[in-house]
Amino acid sequence: MEPVISVVIPMYNADRFVREAIESVLNQTFSDIEVLVVDDCSTDRSVEIVEGMAADDQRIRLLRHEKNAGPAIARNTAFDVARGKYMACLDADDIFIPNALETLYKYAERTDADVVSANGTFVFEGEHMPTDFDNLSEGIYDGVPVKAATRLSSPDISIEVKAQRYLHGAYGLGHCWSKLYRRDFLNDNGIRFRVHAEDRCFTFECAMYARTYIRLPYFVNVYRRVKNSLSHQESTMKHLEDGVKGMSKFAADFDASMIHMEFIKERPDYRFQILNMQLAAVDMHEVMRYYPSSTQVGTDVIAAVDEAAREAYGEDGAFIGWLFHRQHLLYRRLLDLTRADR
Repeated sequence: MEPVISVVIPMYNADRFVREAIESVLNQTFSDIEVLVVDDCSTDRSVEIVEGMAADDQRIRLLRHEKNAGPAIARNTAFDVARGKYMACLDADDIFIPNALETLYKYAERTDADVVSANGTFVFEGEHMPTDFDNLSEGIYDGVPVKAATRLSSPDISIEVKAQRYLHGAYGLGHCWSKLYRRDFLNDNGIRFRVHAEDRCFTFECAMYARTYIRLPYFVNVYRRVKNSLSHQESTMKHLEDGVKGMSKFAADFDASMIHMEFIKERPDYRFQILNMQLAAVDMHEVMRYYPSSTQVGTDVIAAVDEAAREAYGEDGAFIGWLFHRQHLLYRRLLDLTRADR
């Protein structure tokens, strides 16, 4: 008998946390599941831990990459072999709260939704994961109080309305976790993770293509902010260089997800607004930390950005590097003025 929900966990050197992540899935109040753990060439004890758990619970399936490909490809590997009616994603250092999948599944079945989205809460590495989940039933998500289930998409809502709601943040954060996806919906629309734009692009396509998209007020998972993880790396010049080059690749990935949409072809203004919103969010998270002042740029920052710009843009690198510095200095000035007015 096929499982109802396939939970996908990409894994790379996660031996400190992966057991807790998998146990949070196995101990759900909804048990008709499979757990697809995709090892992306771990060099620690991660595989040993998962193999031991899989020997005790047949719901666990371990898939292994022959070479490291990153979390986006790892998720795609699992999506291509999943058997569940629905798909859910969890990182190897996070957990689901006990009734997460049951809550998402009930709303998906009740509303015939392609996507059901809920909330997540955060803890920092070193902090204890919460054990009392009663106070996580509803609250603030992405800065906005959410009190009731909201139907963001339905068959009679146009893609333009969806795009407007997306630009106003109605679909929330661009993370793939804390959501349940109908597998046939993903396959029919060819929705998969892109290497550079990852879950931001994935969740955007889900928002645009979903016939019915439900947003819930409930918290369903706990996200652990791990120091030096891919999404929380320390400030170094290599990280800055990678950020400059990565933003170009991110823009290409995200743009590729939009250009084939008929609506976007007819309304390039939406294409610009959506791409601008996404790039600004990535830039604020990855790059603005290197521009603490609106009046000067560190020599190491200048060298790192210019080198990355030359590598990414060739003979246009010098001009691109200058634009990059100029834009960030102006943006820092704007941020300073905004704070001064408060």
